[in-house]
Amino acid sequence: MRNVERALIQDMFSFDFDIFQLNVQLDEGQKRGRAIVDGIMNLKQVSWLYTYPLRTILVYDFTLMGNRPLVHAHEEMWSLGDMIAAIPLVGRFYTSVFRKGFSHGFLAASALCRRVRGLSNP
Repeated sequence: MRNVERALIQDMFSFDFDIFQLNVQLDEGQKRGRAIVDGIMNLKQVSWLYTYPLRTILVYDFTLMGNRPLVHAHEEMWSLGDMIAAIPLVGRFYTSVFRKGFSHGFLAASALCRRVRGLSNP
């Protein structure tokens, strides 16, 4: 990541990142590559109160400039459900009540649609 981008991100967000899995692949010429990082981003915006754990998958496409990578593409992926589940108090309701209720409601709505269309259950 470029120094300017790194400084901007660190100024906007206070976090550390626990890496669980890391995969780096280089092309045949050893000049370009792709890195995939899987871990937990611990957001510390209000660390005096709460550090927010967010499961994150990062993908970087880069070019090696000497022995330093120059990142030219960056993707992030995280689960909205995991974000909600990690919120104090709200997360407990979401995990124990909403997810189960939504699951049962979705199955009931699917069964109702099948009956309306005249399809039998498998």
